[in-house]
Amino acid sequence: MKKLILTTLSILIIGLILTNISCEKLEVKRVIKIKTVEYLNVTSNSAEIMGTLLDVGENGIMDWGFCYTDASGEPDINSAKVDPTGSPGKGDFKALIEGLEPNMEYHVKAFARSDSEVKYGEMLTFTTLVAEKITITSPVSTDRWPLESTRQITWTDNIDADVRIELWRVNETNAYMQITDMPVASTGTYDWSIPTNIPIDAGWRVKIISTQNENTFAFSDDFEIIAAQTIEVIGPSGGQYVHMGNTYSVDWQSNFGGNVKISLFKNNTIHSDIITSTENNNAYVWQVPNDGSIIADADYSINITSLDDYNIYHTGTWFQIAEAPFISISAPTSGANWQMGDTYTITWTDNIVESVRIELYKGATLEMEIANNESSDGTYSWAIPTGMVDGSDYKIKITGVINGTTAVSGQFTISEVPETTGTVDDIDGNTYPTVKIGNQWWMAENLKVTHYDNSGVQGALIPYYNDAQNSEWAALGDNETDKGYCFYTGEGDTYGALYTWAAAMNGNGSSTANPSGIQGVCPTGWHLPSDAEWKELEMQLKMTPTEADSESWRGLDQGGKLKATGDLTTGDGLWTSPNTGATNESLLTALPGGSRSSDTGVFNNLGGNGYFWSTTNYSSTGNMGRNLGYNTATVYRGPFAKSFGLSVRCVKD
Repeated sequence: MKKLILTTLSILIIGLILTNISCEKLEVKRVIKIKTVEYLNVTSNSAEIMGTLLDVGENGIMDWGFCYTDASGEPDINSAKVDPTGSPGKGDFKALIEGLEPNMEYHVKAFARSDSEVKYGEMLTFTTLVAEKITITSPVSTDRWPLESTRQITWTDNIDADVRIELWRVNETNAYMQITDMPVASTGTYDWSIPTNIPIDAGWRVKIISTQNENTFAFSDDFEIIAAQTIEVIGPSGGQYVHMGNTYSVDWQSNFGGNVKISLFKNNTIHSDIITSTENNNAYVWQVPNDGSIIADADYSINITSLDDYNIYHTGTWFQIAEAPFISISAPTSGANWQMGDTYTITWTDNIVESVRIELYKGATLEMEIANNESSDGTYSWAIPTGMVDGSDYKIKITGVINGTTAVSGQFTISEVPETTGTVDDIDGNTYPTVKIGNQWWMAENLKVTHYDNSGVQGALIPYYNDAQNSEWAALGDNETDKGYCFYTGEGDTYGALYTWAAAMNGNGSSTANPSGIQGVCPTGWHLPSDAEWKELEMQLKMTPTEADSESWRGLDQGGKLKATGDLTTGDGLWTSPNTGATNESLLTALPGGSRSSDTGVFNNLGGNGYFWSTTNYSSTGNMGRNLGYNTATVYRGPFAKSFGLSVRCVKD
């Protein structure tokens, strides 16, 4: 009975439950469903991301899109975000992420947020591409490219597109001309035939642009376009006689450097090479063969060809090669330097018995007759007159007065006896050699004084920073007040002292005058040179005004004319080998004292570079100084931070 009652109750309870279930509807709550699908079109700084919104949820979406971070974290809504276009709704959506770093790994998720929940899609990882880059390796700042020549533009890049090459003027906002009329394959080289109608100027640069992305481009260094290269044979020519076995000067005029080949032509056809390669210095001493390889005739000519460009050549007019008699001049030798007011011996050999006439030529112009009817005994003592014009293009011509046998010496120099010597003492008792260059007297040694000169009274001590005080030196400011000097580590005063600009100027402000009027650290009666005074020196050494006014490395050989000769390798000088172009023609004897860094206080470039202050500001923190290098014959004119340690040369008031 009890069992029956329990069974009946169970049935009733189950029935009530079933009745309740069947009478009430179950509710299912909708939630946001979102998926991160893929990334597309990844570049060096952007990527396109796609997602899918599967359900917008119960309450709708108030914010959606993509969140991303770099590889250091996992993205969420507090990370960087980017919004899709349009309004949120079910289906695919995408957005472009921009401003990314090249070659960087990123994490990205799609997200959607309502007022009650945030949902994320799967995290995807992508890496941006390496930034497109073009680097031009030619032309460089020291290049001087002639009109009518062909020069190779070279570059490196990591792009797959073609390129366009343009010529620009410095500081212009538009291209001067298209070098390539059509895009060319980015092979890294392009041979440019330089047109004749481009203005001769130092302010040119090349621009190379990707045709696929105009934002991928590069400019070359500034370079110079110069006049078309020409060469003209001067002699022997014009019916001149030359004799087998004798030595003659092959003379020409050119406006370019490099090497040339000199050939002997007969009846306008090459007979033989005189020399296959020689410096293009407008003169070559040629000994005419006397070994049977040449026959006496009147239809010979000289051909001179540039080895850098075989399209540049010239063939002189016909001259005659004859057998004996002969005259051969042995002094002056090519490149000799004879000074006005001194007496020199002109020497020659010949096989004639007649008298000779001795003449002096400057270039192709007869300057004077030295002797009219001198016995041909092989020597003549010549007292060079004063008041002549300095020049390196003089030649001696000796002619037999009967049969016209002629010889011409190599080119040599006639110069004034230089008034270049002298000395000056500083307040510490150091004695410096001095040299007169043009109208200026310069110290011929780097300054090493440690006190300021106050008209002979002991001056203030200049603050000294030893080679262990790099941080203290680096703390000096680029201004007119932070004074300091030092000697290069381990070198004593061989190369002189290095001074900050404030120390060199003794606190004075910039001066552009000539003379500067700033005594600074110099002895009484002397002053620190202005930029204008440096330019006067450079133009005295034949730098053109245009070159003198330009910045960076300029001039052809003025740096060599300023530098002391010799090098450390051979032990006969203080410059690092090769000490390119050093002649010290100016007698300034510039030394490579190196520098002390304005950033670190570390010493640099001893033996490799000589840096010198001027009184002229380049900017409020920089000075227009000079730099001479061991591997160039040119001169650098440009800015140096005022807290550098540089050398000083003084000029007489």
